[in-house]
Amino acid sequence: MIAAVKAKEDWIVPVEICVGLSAMSFWEKFFKDEAELGFDKFMESRGEQNVNMGLWEEAKPGDDGVIFGHRATQMRQMTMVVQVKGNPMVKECPTTKTYYLIENSATKLHVFCRNNTREVPYCDSFQVIEEFLLLSPDPSTQPEIKSGALRMSFHLQWLKSTLMKSLIRGNVETETKAVFNGFVENLIKAKKLAFVEKKAPVSSKKGRSMMVESSLHL
Repeated sequence: MIAAVKAKEDWIVPVEICVGLSAMSFWEKFFKDEAELGFDKFMESRGEQNVNMGLWEEAKPGDDGVIFGHRATQMRQMTMVVQVKGNPMVKECPTTKTYYLIENSATKLHVFCRNNTREVPYCDSFQVIEEFLLLSPDPSTQPEIKSGALRMSFHLQWLKSTLMKSLIRGNVETETKAVFNGFVENLIKAKKLAFVEKKAPVSSKKGRSMMVESSLHL
C-alpha cells in the first residue's frame, strides 16, 4: 500500500519499513502528547540539550497552518539545542521543530515536521521538511490490526541563494539520514515493534514445503 503512494519529487526516502502497529497505535506510541516513545525522549537519548516538547493545539489559521498544500488539523513545536559533532566552528545548533498533523485516522497517520535552526552560519538560507506517513489496513477487514507500512522522508527547501548549497546539502542529508535510521534501530527494532512475518505450519503434502505467509494485508 505504501508503494502506491508515490514519494514527492526531490524528496529523499531513507526509511520504508513494515511495523507491528496500526496507524492509531503508532500515534499512541510516538506522537500523542507525552507519548511513551515520543520524539522528545528520542532526541534526549541522542544527547541533544534543553529539549522541550509542546502540546498539540488547533492549527493556526491561514497559510501558517498549511504545509506543502496540506492543511493541518493540529500543530505543536519542539525546541532543543542540537549538539554538533565534527565541526570545529560550530558546537551547538538551536533548533525549532514545528509538527503539522494532517491526518490521524484508523488507516492513516500523516505528519509533517518543519525544522528551522538559528545562530549558525547560513541557517537562514534553508529549512528541512520531514514527512511521516503510516498506512494500515481498514479495521473492518481484520479482527485486530497489528501492522502498518511506514515511510519517513525529507526535503531540503532553500529560502534564499547561497554559494554553500553543496556543503549544506551534504550535511543535511548525512545528519537527517542518521536521525531517521537511529529512530528505526533504537525505537522500532530495539523495542521489537517491527513487523514479523508469521510462518505457516510445515506441510506434509508434496515436497513438505515450508510456506511463509504474511499477515500484513496492505
